[in-house]
Amino acid sequence: AAFLGLLSSSAIASATIVDNLYVVQNSHLHGVDDETGDYSAVGGADWEGATSMAMVSSVVYIIQDDRLWRRAENGAHVQLGNTDWGGPTLMATDFTNLLVIQDSHLFRVNPTNGSYTVLGTSSWDGATSMTQLASRLSEGGGLVIIQDDQLWKVNPSDGSYSVLGGPDWDGPTLMVSHTTVIH
Repeated sequence: AAFLGLLSSSAIASATIVDNLYVVQNSHLHGVDDETGDYSAVGGADWEGATSMAMVSSVVYIIQDDRLWRRAENGAHVQLGNTDWGGPTLMATDFTNLLVIQDSHLFRVNPTNGSYTVLGTSSWDGATSMTQLASRLSEGGGLVIIQDDQLWKVNPSDGSYSVLGGPDWDGPTLMVSHTTVIH
């Protein structure tokens, strides 16, 4: 029941990877036990206005106040670079880098220093959801984006893409993946 409460409509952002689950709600980052739903606040009320988050290894990355932050295991918050990540953002990972959609561009972001590369020349304006396909990374199809009611399979190395299915995904969307299946 506590777990369901964390995923209520007031949840701002959440991310999962391996056996770690973190949820930002009411400005607090919570560590959640993925088997019991038990949770506890991790640090103080530091995350007001967070727009997206992801994990690389066991490190949490959050975009908040138009900046990209790394929250280290010791609790320190480190701003990565000076890039303005203002406005709506989506964030995922290819398990090595962060992948961010912001201002209609897809970026591959270095999780150590915040430097980035724009991937491809396509506009991702209006994208509503993004997730990684872990088992497809070696095939270059490790990212899926929903934009204009359509699923797009995107190569996280160069931004190339192809249509995946038909335009069946209108309205607000959320998406997560496990192995090769999109749920």
